[in-house]
Amino acid sequence: MTVQSLAPILRFVLAERGWPCPDRLERLAAYLPAVATAGLEVALESEGAIDLQQRIQNQEEIARLARWLARTGPQGAAWQHLAAALAPIADAIDEYWLELDAPAGDDARDAPLSVFVRLRDYAEPTIARVLAAFDIRLTPERLEALQRCLVACGPDARLSYIGLMLGRAGAPLRLIVENVRPNDACAFLERSGWPGPLDTATAWIDRLFVHADRIRFALTLGDALTPDIGFECFVGDPTANDPRWRCLFDMLVQGGLCTPARREQLLAWPAALTPLSSQQWPESLISDALLRPATAPRWLDCRISHAKVTLAAGHPPRAKGYFGFIEVQAPSVADTEARPRTTTTNAKTAIENATDFLVAGQNQAGWWLDYDGFSEGTADEWVTAYVAHALHDSARADARDGAARAWHLLKARARSGWGWNFLQPADADSTIWGLRLASDLSQSETREAREATEFLRQHLDADGGIATYRRHVYAQWVDAKAVNPAWYDAHACVTAAAAHVPGLGLAPLSYVRSTQRENGEWRGYWWQSDRYTTALAAEALAATGDAEDANRVQRAVAATRAWLERDGWGETLREPPFDAAWALRTLLLRPMDGWETIERLADHLQHAGREDGSWVASAALAIPNRQGDIVQAIDSRRYFTTATVLSALRKFENLRLTGH
Repeated sequence: MTVQSLAPILRFVLAERGWPCPDRLERLAAYLPAVATAGLEVALESEGAIDLQQRIQNQEEIARLARWLARTGPQGAAWQHLAAALAPIADAIDEYWLELDAPAGDDARDAPLSVFVRLRDYAEPTIARVLAAFDIRLTPERLEALQRCLVACGPDARLSYIGLMLGRAGAPLRLIVENVRPNDACAFLERSGWPGPLDTATAWIDRLFVHADRIRFALTLGDALTPDIGFECFVGDPTANDPRWRCLFDMLVQGGLCTPARREQLLAWPAALTPLSSQQWPESLISDALLRPATAPRWLDCRISHAKVTLAAGHPPRAKGYFGFIEVQAPSVADTEARPRTTTTNAKTAIENATDFLVAGQNQAGWWLDYDGFSEGTADEWVTAYVAHALHDSARADARDGAARAWHLLKARARSGWGWNFLQPADADSTIWGLRLASDLSQSETREAREATEFLRQHLDADGGIATYRRHVYAQWVDAKAVNPAWYDAHACVTAAAAHVPGLGLAPLSYVRSTQRENGEWRGYWWQSDRYTTALAAEALAATGDAEDANRVQRAVAATRAWLERDGWGETLREPPFDAAWALRTLLLRPMDGWETIERLADHLQHAGREDGSWVASAALAIPNRQGDIVQAIDSRRYFTTATVLSALRKFENLRLTGH
């Protein structure tokens, strides 16, 4: 073993993370070069051997691998094929993953080698060229099966990797298929000719998508497609430690596919290892740093990659966990925000662009994720219900399908109601938006919606106000974690949204009437601005047809106009798009009070859009913590803001077309 191999780096990382490094694993690592990106594969339901992978990505790393193989001498035919193929197909490959399965004995030379390649294109000539470079010849039957899989992918799904199982009998191929839409999973498997039980596979797909943001299908091609299939489940962004991984592992534990101990091991794995925070930094990484030109600092990022559930003929389902580390470099400072739109537009175009952005932003499972960076995890249930509500009555089928998919997931997640995400207790606010979506889709009489309505009723106080949380429910869910006591009080922003939910009676309207402030506005507890609360409250009162409520709405409209005009109007939108959109919705309740102002505000919103169809993140939360300090949060992915502006512009356009 030498410092030029992966072994010292792997041993260092495992020691830092409190994992043992078995001799057999270290011997495997000695066969790989000192490229500091590696993956480990472990069974989740039992102890056992650990398989090893290594990523080789760029020309520098490929050249290092070539030198390593030439210097150490390839071991066996599989290694010789790899060494011989590197140069001839360099222009066709974006990335290699080398995988060494733990050998049956102690001799690492017996470890089967597999090579997973990500191609720059998956045209048949490119695939044939790569297979030929590895001396893999396809029989007519295997070629036909491969072609059928390629055709089955259609316009959305695609191959992301081809695995060349060089060390296994018959050199089977592993086909990794990405972006199969949940509703198309059964049809995709049928089109591909997969011979396994479709009902079982689709049931597992539906079950896993409840907590997985993305699933890749792993098909095995021997003489034909085999009935074995793997579902590779991913959660969140791989560059961030997403606490929502616990939900997926909990589900696997409950299904008997993962032990609690293994779950905790994997959840404890993510960390950043730096030369300053760690002792005995690997010599090869020190050498690399000295040889590189001065650049931004680098460190080792320990990550969970994915969990894989495999269905195999004649065997119960089994699960594996994939985790590892990658050497990363701090990104250069750059403006990653989408640029402002430079061309003129109108409401119809802005609506279409916003719909494009939101449809594209729905992940493969069907969630919209936003408000990253909290220790509680990214928001998915609340954000998804809100965005789907904005899309449900779109003229576009893809938007309506996205809203229906969101409701399917929310139903599967229902625990009397919904919350920030599944790690957090159900709360009234998230449940309100889930119920509003259920009402939109004529699903209010489903069991999940009825239970959520009953859950929401339990948050009503004597004055008709609705508290976000109930004290004993929150305490039970989060092990009595202390929060600001006001979280258990009624809030106008929550109650105003609830006033639109069928089945709650007139009590929320009474609370809304009693909490209007002298200036005509309503104060929002969870928001930096009062625009959201004022618009929702005014819309609820406008729907009653009561004369006194009409006066309250008029006061809200006047207050909103005063807010817009307090510093005068400039040539561009001065107010944050989120607030301006809610202001527009308030003004639309009384268009007779000044259509010119409404048109001007709508015009400003249209032209404030970004090139990608979104608006700058501005749905600003102001969360009081238990010390009474305000924790600010913003929808960094821009889905919440964009859904808000989309709804406002559609209301404006509908009113404009029908006559005001």
